[in-house]
Amino acid sequence: MRNSRGFTLIELAITLCVLSLAVAFVVPNMVTGTLSSAGLHLVGTIRATSLAALTTNQTHHLHVDLQTGTYWTMAVGHEQERPPNDADIAVHWTLPSGVTVRDVTTAQHGTVTTGQTVIQFHPVRRADSAIIHLADGQNTITLLVDPVTADVLVQEGYHGAPAHVPVPEQIQALFVPTLPAGSPAFFPEGSPRS
Repeated sequence: MRNSRGFTLIELAITLCVLSLAVAFVVPNMVTGTLSSAGLHLVGTIRATSLAALTTNQTHHLHVDLQTGTYWTMAVGHEQERPPNDADIAVHWTLPSGVTVRDVTTAQHGTVTTGQTVIQFHPVRRADSAIIHLADGQNTITLLVDPVTADVLVQEGYHGAPAHVPVPEQIQALFVPTLPAGSPAFFPEGSPRS
């Protein structure tokens, strides 16, 4: 019976190989994981801000400071901004080290690459159309805020506004008012619908 008090060179080599393989897979995921987690947190803040506007029946602003990488929510009442009542969104959040806001595009402010900008959320579940790009030096993610539902679509890479898709004529016909036979016309003579 042999009494061993250590590891053989082969055992150490195998252990180092396994550890180096684990590090090779984990470290890149940690870097992109930071960007993903920053994006998910911002999505959560956008959703919470939209919900706060809906439940309080007040417009809320999501401020984004591109220089400092911070964002925060303010409630708007009587044309004045104040911190929201919800303590969960009444916080200044800072992006993780290495993650930056590359730019923010809104219909109201255009594309902003420096300074601060604001995205508005209204009580009727409507928001400013917004595109937010977060980057970590190598990777970029795009957050698209839907102006009608205030939902957020997250895409990998740098994407602009979705292309306008025309409504097919068959669908447009569903939105044209039709009058029952013998009803008076609601449109003046000579208008396109008379």
